[in-house]
Amino acid sequence: MSKEQQYFLKALEANEDDEATRLVYADWLEENGFDEEAQRQRKWPEAKLWMLEFTRSINHNNQDEDPHTYEYVMEQGHSIVNGENAHFGTDAGADYFREGLHNKKEFFKYWSILTGEPVPSDQLLEDTWVRCAC
Repeated sequence: MSKEQQYFLKALEANEDDEATRLVYADWLEENGFDEEAQRQRKWPEAKLWMLEFTRSINHNNQDEDPHTYEYVMEQGHSIVNGENAHFGTDAGADYFREGLHNKKEFFKYWSILTGEPVPSDQLLEDTWVRCAC
């Protein structure tokens, strides 16, 4: 890994929402032959906004003092990828996934951009249970 790439990764680790650094990093990646990763970096800000909106939407009617956080939602994605069941403390979170494969694919499209991990197979998504822990 080059010093330039280390600099970009360190800067993004310090502030993952620094869109200017992320876009300059994407340009650097493209200039150095990492086209696929460059495209992922360019899509990252939109994916983060989607995931934050998803998190807000499942907390919309939540009266709990401890609503789901972005980090919690991302952890549930990791649980599903690892073949474990996911748990949401709101009906809205669980219902979103219960409404069908399309919703699961939408969630994991954005989750994959944010994590850099591949989108899970349809079979894994169909076999995963998402429960309401309410």
